[in-house]
Amino acid sequence: MSHFLLHFQGVNMPRNRPSPQDPSSEAMRRALEAEERAREAIEGCRQQAEELHVRAREDARRIRQRADRRIARVQDRCETLLQGRLKGRLTELQEGAPPAAAGSPEDRTALEEAVNELVERLTSPEDTEGP
Repeated sequence: MSHFLLHFQGVNMPRNRPSPQDPSSEAMRRALEAEERAREAIEGCRQQAEELHVRAREDARRIRQRADRRIARVQDRCETLLQGRLKGRLTELQEGAPPAAAGSPEDRTALEEAVNELVERLTSPEDTEGP
């Protein structure tokens, strides 16, 4: 360690001053550098987390929109089908024909196939509509 004199009220007093090679100073410098690197790493992680959060929100929004579009299409198709059947039944009643209770076997098969196809499309992970 290098020494220098501290002059205080006419008295010269030796004072220890750490040299650049002082092991405790070097250890402190390394610790401060490590702390700075840690701060930078934490900030980098925070930024990455924020970016992931933004992307996740955007993905959730797109999924919600796609689900809403699919639900709307199903509701529209059901509404159209229901209106058509109701109109047909009304016509049958106006003409005096008794309404069919359960439909024909062909109708039931066609309905079952349509439901299965709809289930497959709604549960498919593929987006067949585009962006």
